[in-house]
Amino acid sequence: MTTVYQTGAISVGSGSTSVTGSGTAWTTSGTRPGDLLIAGGAVALIASVNSATSITLANSWPIETQSSVSYFILQLDDGLRALAASNLLLQALNGGALTSLAGLSGGADKLAFYNGNNTFGLTDFGAAARTFLAAGPVVTANALDATAGRLLKVGDFGLGIVGAPNQLADLNSFDSVEGMYAAGSGTLNRASSPWGNSYHIVQIHRYGATSLLQVVRKDMGAYVETYVREGDSSTGWGPWRLQYGAANILGGVSQSGGVPTGAIIERGSNGNGVYVRFADGTQICWRTVSVNLGSTDDQTFAMPAVFATDTVFTSMNPVNNTMGGDAFASNARARISGSATWSVRNRTSTGHTGSETFVLFATGRWI
Repeated sequence: MTTVYQTGAISVGSGSTSVTGSGTAWTTSGTRPGDLLIAGGAVALIASVNSATSITLANSWPIETQSSVSYFILQLDDGLRALAASNLLLQALNGGALTSLAGLSGGADKLAFYNGNNTFGLTDFGAAARTFLAAGPVVTANALDATAGRLLKVGDFGLGIVGAPNQLADLNSFDSVEGMYAAGSGTLNRASSPWGNSYHIVQIHRYGATSLLQVVRKDMGAYVETYVREGDSSTGWGPWRLQYGAANILGGVSQSGGVPTGAIIERGSNGNGVYVRFADGTQICWRTVSVNLGSTDDQTFAMPAVFATDTVFTSMNPVNNTMGGDAFASNARARISGSATWSVRNRTSTGHTGSETFVLFATGRWI
């Protein structure tokens, strides 16, 4: 049965869908979407009842603005309401949409969709798509949700995140999911990293169910230092291996148990000359000296860096060869880890005068 509600007054702007009531009680009066609002000789379909004093129309108000005017709401019975709703649907689908939809050649595993203004198209919608939608949640439940078939969100497993990544639970765990993590204050066994308990980034790559690779990085200020290690739950973790790049190829070399732990090449100099050390233990020293050719006194080659043993190969070579091959430098007759003794020898009975510059080399091991 159709009833009429007309308590209070309304205001509505021309072309607007918002109706404001004064002294109205629309939420308790039985007014519902699908009822008809009549005012100033115009009729409009109600789309929603928002509050006791607010209504939204299905279409724009068709006449001039109404301000605090009397009105009627025809509260329709269910049959008329269904008819009004059907009319509203037809209005929404006008402009060629129904014609476009009717023109499609439907078929199995197809889905209609809007592909333009009031136009439809078809796309494949097979069993896999239906199963995917029916599976329940299609996105990860949290940042470490590894459930198969779920879509990743930004930040899951540290991917695409802005700011610090998720904190790793245990640095020594073999159960960690592949991804990017932070080794923070709450990370167990963080002290087993090359930097101890300081904050750093951990990247985990899994080889399988039991084995994985860890890459740890730390901002050292001028560069980022990187170490890697591999492990398997059946055998444990291997040692951390420093990764080399432009920032740490040169520097102080060092070893632990025969394994390099510092830079690859170290170069230095002092008053005794220049030295180069390599990460494998090799050391080369050299210097230039000027020697009086008339002297047969022993000369001392004081090394710019100490060798680990007395097994050192030495070589003394003239730079300008002013002696014309008649005189030469002898090999060192005695070696200790920090110096070698050598002298000048003449091939002629008359000898030479003046001086000659020699380059002195020594090669051995620093460890």
